[in-house]
This record gives sequence, C-alpha cells and structure tokens, in this order.
Amino acid sequence: MSEKMDVLDLIINVLKEHEKNLSKYISRLEESIKRLERRVEEKEGEKALKEAKIKVEIKEWSEFKKQAIKPESVYFEVNDRFFQVEALKEAKINLYRERLPRLIVEVEREGGKYVLKRLLLSDAEDLPLILNSELKCGFKAPLRSSIVEESENKLRVEVSLGIEISKIKSWISNELSFPVKKLVKGKVILP
Repeated sequence: MSEKMDVLDLIINVLKEHEKNLSKYISRLEESIKRLERRVEEKEGEKALKEAKIKVEIKEWSEFKKQAIKPESVYFEVNDRFFQVEALKEAKINLYRERLPRLIVEVEREGGKYVLKRLLLSDAEDLPLILNSELKCGFKAPLRSSIVEESENKLRVEVSLGIEISKIKSWISNELSFPVKKLVKGKVILP
C-alpha cells in the first residue's frame, strides 16, 4: 500500500511540475502574441504610409475632423510655436496645423506700482484665444507665463497655453475616434 502511495505522490508531483511549466509556456506564448500583434499593427501603418498618394492641409478643425475621423494612423506634434495633427486615411494624409497663441505683456514700475505699457501680439486673433485659454481647434489648456526680461523698473512676461502631452493625446483620440495608445508623437515625412 505504501508503494502505491509513493507512486501516487510521485505522479502528483510530476503533474504539478508540468502544470507550472505549462503556465510559464502559456504566459510566454501570450506575450509573444501581443508583441506579434503590435508588430502587425506597426507594419500595417507603415504600409498605409507607403501607399499614401497625397497630403492635404486642411485649415479648419471641423473640416479636418470630417476628413480624418477613424483614421488608420495619427501623428501629432506640439512645440512652442505650433500644434499639428496628421491623420492617414484611405491613402491620403490629412494635415491640420495651427500656430499657438502668444501674448507679451510689458509693464514698468512708476512710483510704487507697475503700469501696463504694452501688449504685443503676433496676430489680433491671439488675444481672445489667450483670454479663453484655448486653441482655434477647441482644445482648452491652462495659461502659463514666463518672465522674458526683467530689470529694476521693467518687466516683460510671455503668456501662452500650457499644453500637456497626455491631455492633447486624449483630446485627439476623442476627436478622431482613434485609440490613444496608437497615437504617435511625431510627423509624417514623405519620400
């Protein structure tokens, strides 16, 4: 009877060990499948880019949105001067680009107070955009300011929008019905 128990224990231990190994193999297989799926998605995006025949710059966000809804891939770029989105759909690259609004405020010290001397704008439409904390496309962002020049009696401050990458990605994703995980920070360069 003892020998039968020993054999059963051995079989049970071997089965447990096989179960552990099988679990490891399943995990590795699942990881490999996920990597393969990502590669396939990347290759499909690259293939679609290679097949793109034209690039169209669209001036109004509402029109861009109509043309680019549910695209195959999306690329975006934000810097101190502009915001840009490129969406690949049906062998066409749709481009939306807008200059970021800026305001320079100059104040001077007179007596014990600072007096506003000048407001400098690149374009008249920048003022309402800055005051409303938004871009022309409708994306809202908090204001940020930085001192450009400072002396004993003079202060020059730049006011602009503080665009956070995670928030602009989420906004683009919602606007274009495109998965946020697939959004790429960058731009399309055609051969």
